[in-house]
Amino acid sequence: MDEANKASKLPWVIVGILVVAMIGGGIYVYRDMNQTKAAQASARQQRAALRNPAIRAAMSLLSLQRDPQQALTADQKKKLVPILTDLVNTKQPSLDFLRKQADAINAVLTDAQRNYITSNQQSSGARRWNGGNGYGGNRAGGNGFSQGQGGSNRQGFNPATLYQRVLDSLK
Repeated sequence: MDEANKASKLPWVIVGILVVAMIGGGIYVYRDMNQTKAAQASARQQRAALRNPAIRAAMSLLSLQRDPQQALTADQKKKLVPILTDLVNTKQPSLDFLRKQADAINAVLTDAQRNYITSNQQSSGARRWNGGNGYGGNRAGGNGFSQGQGGSNRQGFNPATLYQRVLDSLK
């Protein structure tokens, strides 16, 4: 009877193991799908941010600050502070507002600075398509994009963080 009892329990043990394996596999697939969705959403946010004219203008100010020959003057910085402050403080800006702010930023710049920015944007676009780190690269913290550890910990792009960073660089 003991042999018969063992023999009847064996199929149920196998069924139990298979059920646990299926549940574990389902959980793994579910988590992987969520991580993929989060990565796709982050990529969409990055692409949308790069279409934002105010972000491009703010990023161009950072590139000017890195080049001593193109650095902003004290008068330019004084004019840019209220523009960037408006960008930081506006929670849901319209595209029209963003364009006006970008135009205001560009109006403060000299022709030489605008030419420098244009040439930098073209060369960074070439680096991005050739595998380098253009504006769309994955430089952690270097451009306002937050890099999380994946999945639900991943944070998207916060334009206000970039605008604040540029504002801080003017001081």
